[in-house]
Amino acid sequence: MALIVQKFGGTSVGDMARIRHVAEIIKKEHDQGHHITAVVSAMRGVTDQLVNFILQANPTSREDESLQEHDTILAAGEQVTAGLLALCLQDMGIPSRSFLSWQLPLETDDNFTNANATSVNTKELQMLMSQGGVPIVAGFQGIHKGRITTLGRGGSDATAVILAHGLKADLCDIYTDVSGVFTADPRVISKAQKIPLISFDEMLELSNQGAKVLQAKSVALAKKHQVRLRVLSSFENASGTEVALHGNTSPHQITGIAHHFLDAWVMLKVGGDPAYSSEKLKDVLEAHRFTLQGITTMIHDTTRSELHFAIRRADLFPVVSLLKAFQGDIAFSEITTTYEMANITLVGKAVHQKHGFVTDVLKHIKNLHTKAEVLVIGAHKFSFMIPEQYATQVLETLHQHFITTGHSS
Repeated sequence: MALIVQKFGGTSVGDMARIRHVAEIIKKEHDQGHHITAVVSAMRGVTDQLVNFILQANPTSREDESLQEHDTILAAGEQVTAGLLALCLQDMGIPSRSFLSWQLPLETDDNFTNANATSVNTKELQMLMSQGGVPIVAGFQGIHKGRITTLGRGGSDATAVILAHGLKADLCDIYTDVSGVFTADPRVISKAQKIPLISFDEMLELSNQGAKVLQAKSVALAKKHQVRLRVLSSFENASGTEVALHGNTSPHQITGIAHHFLDAWVMLKVGGDPAYSSEKLKDVLEAHRFTLQGITTMIHDTTRSELHFAIRRADLFPVVSLLKAFQGDIAFSEITTTYEMANITLVGKAVHQKHGFVTDVLKHIKNLHTKAEVLVIGAHKFSFMIPEQYATQVLETLHQHFITTGHSS
C-alpha cells in the first residue's frame, strides 16, 4: 500500500466526461488499497477566460493591491474542479471532499501571481485518507496573511510536489494529455521519442526552455525535497516518464530538444560592468512586476557587452518605456527589440562531453541558410536563438541528427 499524490491538469479535467474519467483513475488506485490525495487544475480554457476578464476590467493594473485581486480571480477555476471531482467520487461510493489552500493551509510568500510556498499543513488530508477517503486539493493557489496567492502558470504541479513532500508520499504522479516527457514536442516533431527516465537537472532545463509538460518550479522543488515524480497520461494506459536524481538511460548524449517562440526579445548595449547592469535590470523589472524569461549576457570586450532577455509581447511597450526612464541606473546606451525569434535548447551530456558538439550544431543551422544568435552554454544545455520562420526546420534537422540517428553517441 502506497501514499500517492495524483495531479490532473486542465486537459485531463476539460469537461464533465473527463472529470468523471479522472474519478475512475483515482478509484482504481483507491480500490487497490492505496492512499490517494488528488490535486486539480482549472478546467481547460477557464484560466484563459479569467485572464481575459481581468484585462477587460483593468488592462494596466500592476500594483500590489491589483495583483491580489488577480489572484482572487484566477484561483476560482481550481475551486470549481475540486468540488466537481469530489462529487463524482462520492457518487462512486468513495468518501471525498475538496480543500482550498486556506483550509489546509498552504502558506506562501507575498509574491502575488507567482508565489512560492513556505509551509503546508497536511493534517486534514491525512485524517481523511486514514478514514478511507480521498482529499481533492485545488491546485495553483496558496494563502498569505489572509489573501489568496497563486503559484505561477502551471502552478498545480508545484502544489502536487509541495503536498507530496509534506505527506511523505511514495509517488507524485502528474497526469497530462501526453504519455510522458519526449525528446521534443511530439506535436512539432513526429519522430519524437518518449524518455523513460530523466534526471531532475535535465528536466529542469527542458522545462525552463519551453517544454510545457512540467512547471519548472515544481521540478526544482521535487529535486530539493527528493520527491519521486512521474509523468503519465490520463488519456491512455501507458508507461510514462520518471524524473529522478540520476539520469536517462538513453544511448544518446542529447536527452531532448526544447523550444519556445519568444513573445518579445529585448537587447541592451551596455558599456560598463554587465553584471551590475543585469542586476539593476532585474531590480527595475521585478519592482514593477514584469516577468522576464532569463537574462543572457554577451561580452565582446572590456568596454562592450549586451544583455538579452524575453518578455510577454503585451509587455513590450511599457517595458521599453520603463527601461528608458531608468537608462542611467541600468547603464545602457542602446535598446533593440524584435518579435520574430525562437529559442532552441539542446539538453544532454554531449554539450560538455562531445568534442566539437557546438560546431556540429552551428554547421547544421548554417546549412539551412540561417544563423544562430545569442549562444549560451550551461552545465546541461546549449541554447541559441534563430528567426522564428526557421524554427521547425531547425528542430527537425537537429532531432534527426542527434537523436533519431544518434550521431551524438
